[in-house]
Amino acid sequence: MRRTAVLAALAAGVLAVAGCGGDEGKDSDGSVEAICTSMQSVAEPLDDEFGPALTEAGIAGAQGDQEALAEAMTKLDQVTEQITTAANEAADRADDPEFAQALRDWGTALENLVANVGEGNMPDLAELEAASTAVGRFCGEFESTS
Repeated sequence: MRRTAVLAALAAGVLAVAGCGGDEGKDSDGSVEAICTSMQSVAEPLDDEFGPALTEAGIAGAQGDQEALAEAMTKLDQVTEQITTAANEAADRADDPEFAQALRDWGTALENLVANVGEGNMPDLAELEAASTAVGRFCGEFESTS
């Protein structure tokens, strides 16, 4: 049960930070403010998908249910790809190279977290927390929600 609670809390925090790291592809403004704002509109619709998929994958992995894990991971991988693609596209257009690197690092940390869950392991929260903090220095309004 503790694992389920950890995964649910983690899912909420991940997308709170996702709200500050990507691009819809419609705006070429590479400013920190524009990128943080645009990613919020990318992440909000995915919030309802990411949390349940992460929790389902974690539960299935903990129970050794490979079929349920595979199904949950398919959903989770799709949502994660959308989020990390948005973060990487935002990094590519970011005017600030440190912000760009923070976005790339955050995407990598999210991918690593999902990979750990897919292997039935507890995710590495420290890596994601550090990457989230780095992005939060630029998108401060989201930092306190992670």
